[in-house]
Amino acid sequence: PAVMMYSTLWCAQICILWSRVCLIFSTNRNVGPFVSMIPGMVTDILKWAFVLSIFYIGYSFGTYFLIAGDVGEACGVEDGSLDTFSVVAEYNFILLMGQSEWSVLEPNECMSPGRSIVVKVYMYLFSIMGTVLLLNLLIAMMASTYEQIREGTAKQVNFARAEQTFGLSHRNAIIPPPLNVIVFAL
Repeated sequence: PAVMMYSTLWCAQICILWSRVCLIFSTNRNVGPFVSMIPGMVTDILKWAFVLSIFYIGYSFGTYFLIAGDVGEACGVEDGSLDTFSVVAEYNFILLMGQSEWSVLEPNECMSPGRSIVVKVYMYLFSIMGTVLLLNLLIAMMASTYEQIREGTAKQVNFARAEQTFGLSHRNAIIPPPLNVIVFAL
């Protein structure tokens, strides 16, 4: 437990360090615009995830209705069978990522050939909706955010540089120990 806690805190410190590096680079003319786009794109990803979750939950319940309700009663639990909602939801997520195993949808003693065809067509539609349309929606949202932020980035970068310069020139410069002893001695 202590090692796990230490590793977790260490990972958090590394993330905080790299976020500080991003703040330092936000005043750079070349990198600054890209750093300032990160919050806007994270917002786009959250909006897209909400739209995706609507389709994902709907298709997961639809798949469960088409397959698992009857398959779970007619057949025993076996490897690769879609007999519970959690397994169906996981299969739909894997399908959305393009890594699904299509052999699960083949006709067998638990699923008739007609039902297999209906489920395959349903999964093809989900694959097209999720992979093609929704990922293109995400790309379009991020492109519009990129264009909006790109218009005002030169002003933002210049303002950040001026703000940083003003802050550095008007604060007390404290030298880190042990060099501060020399300053206090003078």
